[in-house]
Amino acid sequence: MSIKAQPNLTLYHMNAVNQSMYSNTTSQPITNINVGIPVFSNLYLGVSNSGFRYKDLIYKRSDDSLVLDINNALGVMQDRNYLSMQFQTDILSVGFRIKKTYVNLSSSENIQFRLGYTRDFIGFFWNGNAATAGQELAFDPEFDFSHYRDYSAHVIQRINRKITLGFKLKYLYGMENIHTARSEVRLLTDARTFDLSGRSDVEINTAGVIPGSLGKQFNLKDYAISRNNTGFAFDLGASYKVNEKLVVSASAVDIGGITWKSYLRTHRTANPGTIYTFTGTDIRSLINDSTSVN
Repeated sequence: MSIKAQPNLTLYHMNAVNQSMYSNTTSQPITNINVGIPVFSNLYLGVSNSGFRYKDLIYKRSDDSLVLDINNALGVMQDRNYLSMQFQTDILSVGFRIKKTYVNLSSSENIQFRLGYTRDFIGFFWNGNAATAGQELAFDPEFDFSHYRDYSAHVIQRINRKITLGFKLKYLYGMENIHTARSEVRLLTDARTFDLSGRSDVEINTAGVIPGSLGKQFNLKDYAISRNNTGFAFDLGASYKVNEKLVVSASAVDIGGITWKSYLRTHRTANPGTIYTFTGTDIRSLINDSTSVN
């Protein structure tokens, strides 16, 4: 089985697909009526990694076998890199045309995730600490996550044969949000004794994340409709048909945001900047003729 995928920029010009209006606000579907239901409707998944490409990590040898080359991937990484994911699916959508106007009403589920990692972090776990003894390593992990639902009304108006305008208004309802406001995690290996010394200064803000929410404390009504994490956003765009072979268009999407108010928490390092040192364990304390080990 093979899978092929394309970035959603391809969708921008595919007005034969109803969801092209999600990227290009002025894209009118070619059909007069469109209905989307869960599973059989719009489903978008995007994954990107700024640190390295697939061929930087895995290559094919002359004998047709695959080789994992992490050191090569480390060589092309920046000091800070990001692994990102976006997921969107329509819960329900209905679109219809009225003369020169196309109207689409929809609700969709959205998940956005981003993990920030450093070259030092990957190199430490692959090559160990001896290779960088005497050098302070910056781990500085970042984790950002957002889960929200939008309810939207989208109007596309064809002004004349050449000009088309589009506008979409969205009501946003937030479920969970995790944001790394500050992340400084450092590790130093002593070049002589190989003692490990670490310090950290981390602040993570969360909203909608309740301890034990997967257990008895979970309340479906509160989660689905009662949280006070709301906001608005809009998309707008315009297109101009120069001739039969050239159309110039521009869109701005997701302008707005959510104000998070429910279940707010801030998690901080207890003693920022304090240095903790691990000097190792004497192996003789682990090897004795007793059945007990301290």
